[in-house]
Parts: sequence; C-alpha cells; structure tokens
Amino acid sequence: MDERYNFYKDQYFFELERKQNLSANLSIPIGFLTVIFSSYAYFGLNAHTLIVNWTLLPLSALLAFSIFFSTKASYLLYKTFRGLKYGYVPNIKKIRDYEIQLNKHISNKGNNKEAELNEKFFNNIKNSLVNTTSVNRNNNNSRSNFLYKINIFTFYSILFIL
Repeated sequence: MDERYNFYKDQYFFELERKQNLSANLSIPIGFLTVIFSSYAYFGLNAHTLIVNWTLLPLSALLAFSIFFSTKASYLLYKTFRGLKYGYVPNIKKIRDYEIQLNKHISNKGNNKEAELNEKFFNNIKNSLVNTTSVNRNNNNSRSNFLYKINIFTFYSILFIL
C-alpha cells in the first residue's frame, strides 16, 4: 500500500461526506417551501375575504411569480433527490473473490508473488476509488449547484408572496 492509495481513499470518503452534508443542507429550503405552499393553501381558502376588486390583478401577478419560483425550486429539489446516481466501491465479497482469483493466478509464478499480488490488488482498488470518486464529485457539484438555485428560487418565491 502506498500514499497514493490513501489519497484516493481519503478523496472517496470526502465526497461521501460531502454528499451527506449537502443532503443535510436541503432541510432549510424544504422547510421554507413547506411554509410557502401552506401560504398558498391559506390564500386559496380565504381568497374571497382577502381580495378586493382593485387588488385582484397585482395580487394575482405576485402570486403567479411566487408559484413559478416555488415550482422551479420544488422541481430542482426533486431532481436533487432522485436524479443523481452515486458510485460506490464494489462490495467486500467481490473484492475478496478478486483477491482469491488473483492469488491463484500469481501463485503459479516464481519469486516476489506477494509484492505482485499487492500491487495488482491495490491498483484495482485504486481504479475503483478513482472511478467512483469522479462520479460522486460530479454529482456533488451538480447537487451543490441545484442547492444554490433552490435557495435563490425559494428566496424569490418568499419575496413575491410577501
């Protein structure tokens, strides 16, 4: 095992931790969107008492903008939860099976078979870590971008509903 393996492993776990942090950061927009949609329900149920004839047009326009932005935020929120597929290293049984096959293959060779086994085994794991970390980094970057847009759209929605 070398320092490069530790670097790849650390990056892999960093991206998984980043995924968890981004998921936790989604709770604030979810709360605000819940309040926004509750206010739409309130306006809908009490529209006859809230609207005077001359305020109908401006209030409807502001409400339409708010609904537009909250719908966009809700769509991005859905896309954040459902649209991204994260990569993970193979399960431990597949790794162990690969190690056994590699050991059988190398055992027929002469000297230095333990060093060759370690090199091939950890190179395979490093390749898996690199591939999955790349996928996870791209997903986390997309998720971070979605979260930024969700926050902006939620802010605009609140602004227009006020």
